[in-house]
Amino acid sequence: MKDFDFYEIIAVLAPGIVLVFGVLLLCPDTTQILDIIKNISLGGTALGLVIVYIIGQYVQFIGHYIEKLFWLFFKGMPSTWIVKKDKLIKGCQYDEIIEHIKKDGFDIHQKDFDFHALHHWLRNNANDNNRKLYIMNSQYGMFRGLVCVWLLLIIAKTTMWILGVRSNNFMFYILVTLLIISLSRMKHFGEYYARELYHKYLIIAKKEHVDKNILS
Repeated sequence: MKDFDFYEIIAVLAPGIVLVFGVLLLCPDTTQILDIIKNISLGGTALGLVIVYIIGQYVQFIGHYIEKLFWLFFKGMPSTWIVKKDKLIKGCQYDEIIEHIKKDGFDIHQKDFDFHALHHWLRNNANDNNRKLYIMNSQYGMFRGLVCVWLLLIIAKTTMWILGVRSNNFMFYILVTLLIISLSRMKHFGEYYARELYHKYLIIAKKEHVDKNILS
């Protein structure tokens, strides 16, 4: 069985586990499923991890679309905020970053500019294997998954209420609170990641452009 990396553990497995336990809390009768898994000869733990991992992948798939909808309220993901001074990067660093981005052949103020291409290029040139960026991206992914989990559980809880299924109504308010907190943390890590990405890019771009000038 493969070893899970940090991103898979906190951004895929963690939301998958939370969703499973959330369903168990809402529908106690589903605990019979766990008993079935435990009795399978392949090993309940290994099979359980596989199931949770698959669930986590589906959670992230749904979360991807929730993410797109969420950032529409802020007129795009944080990596696109670079078009406005002081929104993401403040002070003279903003002018430096824009200058170096233009030197690398990008005009972010051009109509219909493809920010996905810029973001991909920035990740490659800002060293996407940088541990700090990797951890922040993993944390962002975790909260994106948790946002999806809380929404699914809220929908399930609301459906139970409509169908007249008796359950603890206080759970609904807990889920809404957790959703709000997770949205706030997702926004925080999204901004933090984008800001760090541009700062990292600036450090590397300065060095590369100085080297090019020396060679020329």
